[in-house]
Amino acid sequence: MVTLTGVLATAVAAIGLWIFVAGLTEAITEVIKKVIPFKDTGTYAVSIIIGVGMAFSFGLNPFGLTGMGSYASTVAAGLLASRGANYLSDWLKKLGIKR
Repeated sequence: MVTLTGVLATAVAAIGLWIFVAGLTEAITEVIKKVIPFKDTGTYAVSIIIGVGMAFSFGLNPFGLTGMGSYASTVAAGLLASRGANYLSDWLKKLGIKR
């Protein structure tokens, strides 16, 4: 039997993992930017590649699809993580934590 508590616990765990992947994507992107300076477009591309790679590494499948659809779901999670990393970066800049 599926309970509301079980569904909420699963949702919170999935969101927490997505936020973790977004933060990790941001951190890795920043390290790569220090080694190889990029312009804004390059930074976005690196962030997307890292986000999608992390999504596959952590097995994110937010839509719960199977077969070929699971790949599309994982790529979508990676794209969302890369955008989340960009939002996190902007937020850290506004707080003065990051330059």
